[in-house]
Amino acid sequence: MRKKIALISLMGLFLLGLTPRGKEPHFNGKIPGEYSRILIKLHPDADLKSLVKDYSIEKYRKLLLKGWIAVKIPGGSELMEYLATDPRVLWVEPDHPAWIADEDEEVIPNDEYFGEQWYLKNTGSKEGYKRGSDVKATYAWKYTTGSEDIIVAVVDTGVAYNHPDLKGKVIKGYDFINSDEDPRDDNGHGTMVAGIIAAKSNNGEGIAGVCWNCKIMAIKSFDARGQGTYSELADGIEYAIERGAKVVNISAGGRSPSLVLEEALNKAEQNGVVVVAAAGNEGGALLYPAAYSPKCISVGASDYEDKKASFSNYGPHLDLVAPGVYIISTFPAGYAIGSGTSFAAPIISGAVGLLLSLKPNLTPDQVRKAIIYTTDDVNSESLPGFDYYMGYGRANLLLLFEPIKLE
Repeated sequence: MRKKIALISLMGLFLLGLTPRGKEPHFNGKIPGEYSRILIKLHPDADLKSLVKDYSIEKYRKLLLKGWIAVKIPGGSELMEYLATDPRVLWVEPDHPAWIADEDEEVIPNDEYFGEQWYLKNTGSKEGYKRGSDVKATYAWKYTTGSEDIIVAVVDTGVAYNHPDLKGKVIKGYDFINSDEDPRDDNGHGTMVAGIIAAKSNNGEGIAGVCWNCKIMAIKSFDARGQGTYSELADGIEYAIERGAKVVNISAGGRSPSLVLEEALNKAEQNGVVVVAAAGNEGGALLYPAAYSPKCISVGASDYEDKKASFSNYGPHLDLVAPGVYIISTFPAGYAIGSGTSFAAPIISGAVGLLLSLKPNLTPDQVRKAIIYTTDDVNSESLPGFDYYMGYGRANLLLLFEPIKLE
């Protein structure tokens, strides 16, 4: 894993203070490596020509900062030791390398199918896939890969908790369909959602989750056909709140408003729990509970061309979009590819998990604003700013995790 330091740190500098002739210099003789570039601060009365001649310095450059020169020579450590005792020199130090803090700083996991996870990093190498139409998760991972303290509840068809890419990461919740404590997935939908959020990552196998270290709480509120009711959905939300989840992912919904769903969202917000809900796939109005935003974060789907997915629901309460087309994830029998806002929402749930791993005291409202106000307005040419089709834009985790001030 390649890491860079964006700023020069004084802790790493061997700054050599000079003492008058005849006394031992402040130098411990343990400068690492052989510096070929060093910086010298001259005494105001020093004769530069005689200094460079005495030390056979052939190449040097005067800095704009008065009194300083930069020299390039072999055997830098030895020269520094001699210069440290020369009365013509006030200070000497290595001319350390530095570099810009650009987008080359990213963390690339070694998971087998990561190259297929265009939604996390899209290089544009596949025909038709627009470079940069991803959520830029690899840049977020340089800040955090998540905390085990953050539990993301998946209220869905259950989770295949023995899947190799999920085993050991899943907390068994409750099965509201069969009224037992075995929320096993008999459909596959919930397992795909769970893998997108927090599959084991950087382990050389399978896929990478958005929040590598977050835990998944499996709650089954939908049956083998993907069917359920508002009562089972509301119970799933309540269960997650009562048992310590910080994020609840709902990749499901219904057409009708409901007081029971609204009250469940109100309780989540009052208890500091962030609910993320999929917009739906009918190409029409948002489903509930997504339509209750800002009580939750409502998520539509974008495609690999950075456009609204044709099936993605839309409306005035849509917050943002995330990739939701050809999404590879865990499946009870291995791995599968699916499309839908169901697979866009868990990308945002994973992003929320990452954010709360760094800032666990943020309120749901602060989290929502941080997520939606750091998006890319990818359809700004036709619809600048907020619009009904892509909300505030496509999620951008690089912007989310750049140093920002949260109001």
